[in-house]
Amino acid sequence: MKTIRMCITAFILCAAALACNASDPSGVWKFEFEGAQGRKLESTLTLKLDGSQLSGTIDNRGGKVEISDAKFEGDQVSFNVVHKIRLRKFTTSYSGRLDGDTIKGTVSTKGRDGQMKSRDWEAKRSAE
Repeated sequence: MKTIRMCITAFILCAAALACNASDPSGVWKFEFEGAQGRKLESTLTLKLDGSQLSGTIDNRGGKVEISDAKFEGDQVSFNVVHKIRLRKFTTSYSGRLDGDTIKGTVSTKGRDGQMKSRDWEAKRSAE
């Protein structure tokens, strides 16, 4: 009976350790979306979870930018990216659900008309 309990405990501990690793957003993520005039824009998101602190960068044809206000709670990822174009500054907010090697969610930003615009996004974990 003691051996069975020890085996069950070991199994539960191993399963918990695997679950913790599976829900870590750290790594390199690739995604693309349709930009102006229907062009595909490719981006690379690099995330690092250190304890409860999430940080990272996003890199695309506009250059590499640090993310801000990054959070990871449960399976939810969220962060902001502040872009500067000429004299204008605008913030893009990303949120999504981590499921294995995929993050699916929405991207929101304020349009030129001042209205919030949202679109879906999906990032895949890269082997890099």
